[in-house]
Amino acid sequence: MIGRIVSHYRIVAELGAGGMGRVYRAEDTLLGRPVALKFPHLDPRADSSSRERFLREARIASVLDHPNIVAIYDVGENDGDVFIAMQCIEGRSLRERLTAGPLPAREAAAMARAIADALAHAHARNVIHRDVKPENVLISADGRLKVADFGLARMPEETALTAPDVLPGTLAYLAPELLAGRPASPASDLYALGVTCYEMLAGRLPFEAESSLATMYQIAHEEPPALPPSAPEGLRRLTASLLSKAPSLRPASAALVASALAERPSEPAVTEPTPGRSIAVLSFDNLTGAVEDEYLCAGITEDLMTDILKIPDLDVASRGLVGNRRSGSTDARQAGRDLGVATVLEGGVRRAGTRVRVNARLVRADTGYQLWAERYDRELQDVFDVQEDIARNIAGALRVVFEPEAARQGRRTASPRAVDLRLRALDLQRRMEDASMRRAIELLEEAVREDPSFALGWADLAEGCIQMVCKVWDPSPSWLERAATLVGRALELAPRLPEAFRARGHLYMHRRNIAQAVQDYQLALDLDPRFAGAHNNLAYSYLVLNDPGRAEVHARRARELDPASPSPNINLAIAVQMQGRHAEARAAAHDVLALDIGPLARLIALDLVMSSYVSEGDSLGVSQTAEEVRSYPEDELASSILAVAAAFAGDHEQARQRLSSPASEQSPSIYVHLNRARTWARLGDRDSAIASLRRAFELEVMALGDMRGDASLVELLADPRLSDARVIRSHGS
Repeated sequence: MIGRIVSHYRIVAELGAGGMGRVYRAEDTLLGRPVALKFPHLDPRADSSSRERFLREARIASVLDHPNIVAIYDVGENDGDVFIAMQCIEGRSLRERLTAGPLPAREAAAMARAIADALAHAHARNVIHRDVKPENVLISADGRLKVADFGLARMPEETALTAPDVLPGTLAYLAPELLAGRPASPASDLYALGVTCYEMLAGRLPFEAESSLATMYQIAHEEPPALPPSAPEGLRRLTASLLSKAPSLRPASAALVASALAERPSEPAVTEPTPGRSIAVLSFDNLTGAVEDEYLCAGITEDLMTDILKIPDLDVASRGLVGNRRSGSTDARQAGRDLGVATVLEGGVRRAGTRVRVNARLVRADTGYQLWAERYDRELQDVFDVQEDIARNIAGALRVVFEPEAARQGRRTASPRAVDLRLRALDLQRRMEDASMRRAIELLEEAVREDPSFALGWADLAEGCIQMVCKVWDPSPSWLERAATLVGRALELAPRLPEAFRARGHLYMHRRNIAQAVQDYQLALDLDPRFAGAHNNLAYSYLVLNDPGRAEVHARRARELDPASPSPNINLAIAVQMQGRHAEARAAAHDVLALDIGPLARLIALDLVMSSYVSEGDSLGVSQTAEEVRSYPEDELASSILAVAAAFAGDHEQARQRLSSPASEQSPSIYVHLNRARTWARLGDRDSAIASLRRAFELEVMALGDMRGDASLVELLADPRLSDARVIRSHGS
């Protein structure tokens, strides 16, 4: 294997092997970084659907982003081998550390807390580890603990991947309910954490007999031997509660375990938990009640959350999980229980001219008592300082260190008007309609005139110009030429600004240089792993590359981080449609229709719904969707969707009539030409279908991302008349 190239990874050396797979050190030739490349041993009795489910679950786990979790960079197949590319950790495992004997109580508590923090982050995203044990806990050279092998996790509602007679995980760490055949859950992960805690304190396992059957009996029926008296009482009681036979008797969540372990192990932390290191940010209230100030509250909440996400070792509930919970109408204790967090940030915003008042309160979810509260009366340009001050106070209240990253460079402006203009522009951009985007561009132009050093404004303006072409409101190349200049200006002012790399990557996509686009999107995510826009663009890149599994992962992450944007749901619908999961595609498309958006996004969503019903041969679904499309002002896109419906229903005359429209033939929209190709293919006119598909590719290589889920179009891809129209460059510009 040494020297072999797998995808874009060059294998350098073997790191180790075990029952779950073999691991190699490799070099990522695309991004120039070291990775650990794991080839897991899949059950040979597993069928192809189980293999695919394993890949999908590993990809979902790849969005986990926590300082105590080994990051998964990539998941895929090469020459029949499944591989997982992970962060390469230089150090040793907790198992190796335990060879020297039990750990001091303080060290054991610190390690247990780090594992609990990692599990809390994963469980909040509906990912279960299933194999928590010292072998899967790594200690880096700088002493940071990392939990590995989340790539082997599965979603709790899924069926097991292993054969019925094969237990999931390692016997000594399996919870009693797993031995009884019940599915894995967060509670079973907590049991495995309890076994690990016991082992760290006692230097041996709580249950270990001469045979597997005897060990299983002990786990199911016996109590573990007492821990050494040197272990503090609070730590002994916490470990005992984690090892409870019944899941309901274990701590309610990993976040609460982390909270309990935040105290010194010599104190009875179990009965009096500290506030903990997990938080949910509720939407700040609009205290003026003026509808025109809603954008300001939303913008301050989002930007504040961006600052809080920079706090190391703090688990933050995503916007998707928090949903529509607002400060004034939601009980903080109930929100904390619902979201599984230890603290809740709530507050309100009141505006008077250029002055703004921000009230913020940090509340304990278990007691409802305030840990910290403050009121800020500032000029609007000081909002960035207010946000950072709030983040610092939260860090202090939770006893963690606030260290803003270099990615914050370029986000500030001294102009209150520039801040206001940008927030208004972002609110308009989400509507995804021509007039709103043009107005957003005008507002961003005003923002950078107010403060020419506002790098974030320049980057947002560049992305707005690209969107004018991307959404075919105006396909003039002058928009992209202008965007290139604006991106250059943003990077000149702030060389490490994620939004600038995202915009530059988007430019590369339009130039058909997808390798450079992916690299820029990844650079943006390296600087800000929670940047929804970069996740969304990366999702579309993988759609173009015909990799719907990876596309799905990034689309789901983008949707979680920015639930008000239609694009992530559109990309998710396409990704799952490409994988033949048509009902899921419709669900994602209907999520788009529930948003406050313009007609283009609605018609794109309905187009996806129509395509899914056509793929399933569902006449009723096609008919009902066509009726919904007719309720929108009929433009070329609406007409092309109805042409597909007519051809499916056998009404060839109406289908041809819609295709003969000059506006349809000359449309700058890739969506229109893809529908024309679908319709011509169903009418049996291959030449016209090829011509329409060729026109879509000539307009945008991104058309590849919108058509691969349609069998009628995929079959046409092999036609040599399309070979030059769908070229994707891998380098250059």
